[in-house]
Amino acid sequence: MIIRSMKNDNDVILTQEIKRIEFQKAFGKNIKRLRQQQELTQDRLGYLAELDRSYIGGIERGERNVCLSNIKRIADALKVSVNDLFNFKEATTYEELCTND
Repeated sequence: MIIRSMKNDNDVILTQEIKRIEFQKAFGKNIKRLRQQQELTQDRLGYLAELDRSYIGGIERGERNVCLSNIKRIADALKVSVNDLFNFKEATTYEELCTND
């Protein structure tokens, strides 16, 4: 018989949530890095991707959980592959992407 404590389950859920948030922030920082490399404003990227500027800002801050169709729109607007949006190693270390600006 396996007995699990509620505390351990909550710890696992909390850890998963922290990792999800860190990933969203790293993804957003990579979007920002790619946008700035092309000297685009959030407003211009939003226009090219047919997304609102505030939505782009939310992504870059790691506040948005972006759907696949919007990921594709952003990649197309930046003229990069979808894979490039997830290529954190090229940007910098994952830990640096997860730190605050």
